[in-house]
Amino acid sequence: MPDNGQTVEQLIDSLKQTLATVSTDGAKFSRAVDQLEQLTTGLA
Repeated sequence: MPDNGQTVEQLIDSLKQTLATVSTDGAKFSRAVDQLEQLTTGLA
C-alpha cells in the first residue's frame, strides 16, 4: 500500500494530466460542461 507521500504525488500527477487535457481540449470541455448544465436544469 502506498504511503501518503506517494498518494499525494500520484494525485498531483493525475491533476497535471487532467489540466493538460483540459488545456488542449478546452472548447470541448466547455461545451461538455454547458451540456451537463442544460441537462441538470432540464431534469430539475
